[in-house]
Amino acid sequence: MDMPMSSDPAVSNLPLSDPNCIKAEDVCIAYYAAANASQEAVSWSYQFKYGHWATYYYVIIIGLLFLGYAFTTLTDNLIKNSSTAPRRPSILRKLQALGRSVFYRRIRVSWPTKLFDVPADVGTILFLLATIVFFTALVFAVKPYYREQIGYGSPPIAIRSGLMAFACVPILVALAGKANIVTFFTGISHERLSVLHRWVSWISFALSLFHALPFLVGSARNPIVGGEAMVEAEFYMDKSSPPNEYSGVPPLAILFGICVLSLPYIRDRFYESFYAAHILLVITYFGLLFWHSANTMDSWSYLWAALAIWVASWLTRVFWKTQPLNIRNSWFDGNAATVSIVSADVTRIDVWPSDGFHWKPSQHVFLRFPDIAPLDNHPFTIAIAESASGSPCHLVFLARAHAGFTRKLRSYVQAHYSTDDKKIITSVWLDGPYGGMRRPPHNRYDTLILVAGGTGITACFPWLQDTVARAGKRESDSRIKRVVLVWSMKRPDAIQWLADEFDSLAAANKIALEIRLHITEAEPLTDDGRFTQHYQASSAEATKVCELNVDVASPEKTPAPSSPLMHRVTTFGATIHSGRPIMPTVLRDSVRQGERTMVIGCGPATFRADLGNAVAAAQSRVFRGEIVELAMHLETFGW
Repeated sequence: MDMPMSSDPAVSNLPLSDPNCIKAEDVCIAYYAAANASQEAVSWSYQFKYGHWATYYYVIIIGLLFLGYAFTTLTDNLIKNSSTAPRRPSILRKLQALGRSVFYRRIRVSWPTKLFDVPADVGTILFLLATIVFFTALVFAVKPYYREQIGYGSPPIAIRSGLMAFACVPILVALAGKANIVTFFTGISHERLSVLHRWVSWISFALSLFHALPFLVGSARNPIVGGEAMVEAEFYMDKSSPPNEYSGVPPLAILFGICVLSLPYIRDRFYESFYAAHILLVITYFGLLFWHSANTMDSWSYLWAALAIWVASWLTRVFWKTQPLNIRNSWFDGNAATVSIVSADVTRIDVWPSDGFHWKPSQHVFLRFPDIAPLDNHPFTIAIAESASGSPCHLVFLARAHAGFTRKLRSYVQAHYSTDDKKIITSVWLDGPYGGMRRPPHNRYDTLILVAGGTGITACFPWLQDTVARAGKRESDSRIKRVVLVWSMKRPDAIQWLADEFDSLAAANKIALEIRLHITEAEPLTDDGRFTQHYQASSAEATKVCELNVDVASPEKTPAPSSPLMHRVTTFGATIHSGRPIMPTVLRDSVRQGERTMVIGCGPATFRADLGNAVAAAQSRVFRGEIVELAMHLETFGW
């Protein structure tokens, strides 16, 4: 800053304690010197480095996850070529089990956790807490937060908070995409990143508040040139403001609206409206950030980076993942599909994809029905494995009718189906596949335990099919020798959802297969522990009544089926139980000594919480040397 010049020595030489010196600002030599001293102590330009440090934080996190992803991929290939595996846990396995005993734990869903969008698993909660602590330290570690006079420069705490909020924009965009750069480098699917996306938006909002409030507080409490008029000037950025400064109030208000509308109570109940509003608000917010920052220093660098990430994600999704627009396929050609009603509240969707479409167990796609709801695009898990889909291959989806699109789909089928088979023929656009497991279990574990609740069977059943198919190969690449499927359902007619697919499992003879069906609405009727529950079957079984005779005292006993419906699952040793599965008991009965076991689960939130806590508690068996490893993968039931 050049030495100020004044034609009035009486003003230039005033002491800093004189109010006229403060009002004269740089014309007063004492004020000029004090302003320079303030900048030397806490430089305005240095605060921009805090945005860099915030960027380094998440880049380092992604880098570490990438290294872990690359390492596990390499070691999995080495295991594939190894002929032996240890029968007792090593020290590293016990340390791994210690971590899993903490990170696998899940909190029970309650109205406060759902209201505030608290993650279900303890591991994610701990990571978010560490992130909040890191960003809080960056904001508050360096003092002073304010300058003695407004004219000395912007409050340091405000500048660094604002730049850290800008640094959040690229990672916010990266975490939002279905085909995103974070998934590419880490293997973590987009639905698992969505909770981080929402929480980073709240962190960005908090940083934006720490950016905005110091300007207002500093203006209000300034003893000489501050006050209500100055606060109003800062808030509205009126004509008295510098020409390159634009109010940050509009983008701050829009960001708050984005965060509030993303809360589960609003997002889940009004998803279609939320989605449209979300896109509109995000575009507006992004544009206002350009306007507010006015290309100061490197502020626009974050915005250009975010825009580049979004364009790459959008191009990948549109021209690679969206099958009718895929560069390998004929454009705008939908895939043939049938939609049928298979039970009181579940619709089955069969789709025949284009050649070259491949998927892995538990992956999902987004379905768009141009003839039914052309603007709706919703995710559904592929319920069968590619290895068992037949030729030509086809996809199967199960949609339970809730509010919104799934109810609209069911109503359309009811209004247009053929009376012979209760199905319609239509076309569908496929967008995917997405998700699935980063590390397939077939070459790393001895036993695979699949635990499904309701339509969560769509994420588990493909693993059962895939494992059976691999075991049947002449040169199998699978280590798995035993599969346990535990399926909790309200009524036994749920078997009809995948009836033909269950039939195909009867030929499995090269792998030990245990299937346990838990009927949650069955009620004991006799004093000796036996019960009989009648259900009206649907679809092809509409004229038959399914009668179950289950021995509660001996739950492992397979009842003699009284209808073709249950005969389909009991012919290869399925057992039927009353009530919900007790997760610790399931693990106690299914996890064998000296083995490596993988648990895959999918179901409602409370169902997953019970399973996660049971697996976390069972890590004690690794500590005691009873089992080598107990791993878990939970699929998201909805997002």
